[in-house]
Amino acid sequence: MRLSLSPVWGSWLAVEVFLLFLLAIILLFPPRQALLSSGKRRVLTGLRLAAWLLLALLCHLPAVLFTTSEPLPASLVLLVDQSQSMSVADEMGRRSRFEAVRDALDQSESVLKQLDEAYDLEAFSFDRGLYPSPVRDGKIELQSEPTGEETAIGAALEETFSSHAGKRLTGIVLLSDGSQRTRVARSGHQGTAASVRGQESLPMTTALRLKDAHIPIYTVRFGRPGNVASMQDVAITDFVCNDRVFCNNELVLTGQTRIFGYKDVDVPVILSVENDEGQMEEVDRLTLKSETEAEAIFPWRFVWQAKEPGQKKLTVSIPPMQGELLGTNNELGGFVTVVEGGLNILYVEGTRRFEQKYIRLSLDSSADIHVDYWRSPPDVTIRPEGKTEAERIALVAPTRGSLVPNCLVPGKYHAYIIGDMDATAWKPEELKALAQCVDAGSGLILLGGDRSFAAGGYGKTELADAVPFLLRDVDRVPPGITMAQFRESLPPGRDLLRDGPLVVLPEPGERHYLSTLELDAEKNQEHWRSLEPLDRVFMPGDLKPAARVVLWAQRGAESGPPELPLLVTSQYGAGRVAAFLTDSSWKWYTSGHDQEHKRFWRRLILWTAGLDEIPAGELAISLETMRVDKGASLEFSVAYRPKEGENLADFELTASVMAPDGTSRNVSLLEESGGYSGTYRDTELPGDYRIQAALVRKANGTEQAKAQSRFLVRERNMELDQPAATISVMENLAAVTEGQSVAPEQLKDLLSELLTKRSELSEVRQIRKTLYDTWPFFLLFAGLLCTEWFLRKRWGNVG
Repeated sequence: MRLSLSPVWGSWLAVEVFLLFLLAIILLFPPRQALLSSGKRRVLTGLRLAAWLLLALLCHLPAVLFTTSEPLPASLVLLVDQSQSMSVADEMGRRSRFEAVRDALDQSESVLKQLDEAYDLEAFSFDRGLYPSPVRDGKIELQSEPTGEETAIGAALEETFSSHAGKRLTGIVLLSDGSQRTRVARSGHQGTAASVRGQESLPMTTALRLKDAHIPIYTVRFGRPGNVASMQDVAITDFVCNDRVFCNNELVLTGQTRIFGYKDVDVPVILSVENDEGQMEEVDRLTLKSETEAEAIFPWRFVWQAKEPGQKKLTVSIPPMQGELLGTNNELGGFVTVVEGGLNILYVEGTRRFEQKYIRLSLDSSADIHVDYWRSPPDVTIRPEGKTEAERIALVAPTRGSLVPNCLVPGKYHAYIIGDMDATAWKPEELKALAQCVDAGSGLILLGGDRSFAAGGYGKTELADAVPFLLRDVDRVPPGITMAQFRESLPPGRDLLRDGPLVVLPEPGERHYLSTLELDAEKNQEHWRSLEPLDRVFMPGDLKPAARVVLWAQRGAESGPPELPLLVTSQYGAGRVAAFLTDSSWKWYTSGHDQEHKRFWRRLILWTAGLDEIPAGELAISLETMRVDKGASLEFSVAYRPKEGENLADFELTASVMAPDGTSRNVSLLEESGGYSGTYRDTELPGDYRIQAALVRKANGTEQAKAQSRFLVRERNMELDQPAATISVMENLAAVTEGQSVAPEQLKDLLSELLTKRSELSEVRQIRKTLYDTWPFFLLFAGLLCTEWFLRKRWGNVG
């Protein structure tokens, strides 16, 4: 407390001059001495001086200043992980992580009670969502067991932050094993709206926002990282096979098994196939054995021969092991469609090159495609530096055996692939026979190369009419020189190829069987862009009127619509023709996109062989995949090829999905180019699902066509598949936000420290109490003046 003075009029000089003037009047004009004794004069003078002193104090506006400190409102939040990974018993005394959480909270009960009084203390449990856990007398009410199927640490932090906007949140205490495990958002989730919006939030992303807001995270670490001897688990972690195979062909199934905690123990891996009665029947098995208790991955391979057409379910499984942590990851499977027949392909090549090698690798991975490879031999008696390879191959053509009797016969092959081979390497009757095979219905794939199309001299052959380009004689590269030499002789502005790097783009606005990597058009285009750019694309000439561009090539830096055709299709008689104008698609395979390379070449073969279409009058269902994880969405398409004279406007197309429990649900279909698409999201129940589609005539309700397909929902336990704790995440969250990371036994000390810090959260206030405008001050001043006047009047000293 202290006294504060401040002059009226804001000027000390003015106040002092005024007071001195009054004092001079009092002293120069005292009471009349003739009428008063000296004692009375002193009394009156004293009263005047007292009034002057009081007025002097009034002119300095006296006030008393008080300083006080008041505690500020503050919140503290505790977040407790209740996901299934907290049930892992890897704490001291073989307790589960959740039991360790309970013990740590029980030991901190007295401190929690004080914190509840000092702070606005809130507690929440979380898994995928965030749920209030009341705090009563220092006890936090938690559920009996951790049952959450996912752990969304980022979402829990994000919702806590957003729900306390505008409040003073002093910190978040996080009790967890630190492992974020979440799926993509889906409809029907039972949790708070904010958690659904932010469930894919990364913990570190939210931590950076908390750091900017000066809100520390205090983490309490539970569980052990890496390999824990008390854990035992086996799992089928991968399962790969084609979803289509021809009768009597072999289907190769490959995958991986993870063995954890079982040393020198036989682990059987069993292949089962659905029989005619719908029961799973073991057809093969193998045994794995790990030499360590640490996690080990073992690849496996099964070969199964498909004998009868139809849709078959295949599973690879491991019987439950003694002491196993989790049993739901012991099996993986899917559905395979077995169809009659098979594909035979003849691949004719003139020059050994990377493109041919990787095309064969991709096609050989399809069990239903058999490729016969034939390469025209060069004349080995001539040194390579003496003549071009095209000349050396042409010299052998007249004397070698003809391909016509055994290969170029209508119906012998479903499709032909012609690589980089000059027209002079063919016998004249061979190209004529090849054109006849295509005209009769075989497919033809023409690959880009130095000796392909007009450059290879095909403009004046029997095959020219089947090529989807107008082949010009001026583009013919003489057999005696190379493509590089010929390009040097061309005038400016004219060329036979474009050098890369060149990105691949599908035809804008269209969805073609050959250009679809993703169902969504925008994602499909981005997927093509993500592939390794091509080294070069050939330019054979102008497109024929009936030709259709499916894929384009464009320089990565260029903008606007692409102008360089890459994949061109056309029809020749009853056969389909595709021209793929590059020799560098092998770069997709070697840059980590081998699956896209395999899918593209498989589809190109199926399309040229005419197997991408369904027969007239039939309804077909196509699934994006035949196996999905629990809770994920399945996208599918339905197509109908009308019979001659049918109008699709007269029909209604419906689709439904039957779940493993027998319940059925209709699925809305969206019309798009070439068919209809649908999305099924209710996959919470593991097991076999059946999709059924029907085409019904609107007039009388009769069923015109129907189709069905099946898919499998896998019960994948994200929490227990990889149960190890991620201690580093907990430590990083605390470090980034300038908090603290502690072990469970240190929780009480941490909470005590937070209780001590509560006293620092106070507000200092200064209170000013004025004295000059109070009643006692006024009454005293008025009393002095009135008393002085009353005495003067009584003593006769009033003039």
